[in-house]
Amino acid sequence: MKTKKVLYTLSGIFNCVIGGLGCAFGLMFLALSTLIKSMFSQSTDVTSSFVNALVEESSEYEYLLSASQDEIVSFIMKIVYIVSVVLILLGAIWITFGVFNILLGNRYQTFFDNRRVLKIVFVVASWLLLIFNIANITTTIAVFRKSGSEEKQKLYSVENKS
Repeated sequence: MKTKKVLYTLSGIFNCVIGGLGCAFGLMFLALSTLIKSMFSQSTDVTSSFVNALVEESSEYEYLLSASQDEIVSFIMKIVYIVSVVLILLGAIWITFGVFNILLGNRYQTFFDNRRVLKIVFVVASWLLLIFNIANITTTIAVFRKSGSEEKQKLYSVENKS
């Protein structure tokens, strides 16, 4: 019984920390967007090498070779905004699963009480939404691990009349 609680709490803390870092980096990119924009506006070498690398990868970005510096900076800032929003959204999802795991550490007996489908949905959702997360392993073990009381529980018998 304590093993499940420890596993849920551990994975919840890990998810909250990673999600918090993702949100922090996303918010930091948004907060420093004016600084990033001015940095790219002043350094033409960085933007031209970025554009050349994009053109080498895909010919659809050839229009950037004839674009002005402001248009290139605008294109780069769109990428920065998209990355920061994605980081914030993924961080929020990880924090949500982390809080949910911490809450399950205290209430897993009442929440997953003989609801096998709910267990499977929770585990599959955590594996799909929290890709490359080591805490998914501990969450899966905690969800499907049998506790000692479940193994020792006997069926109704004459001796157990209550």
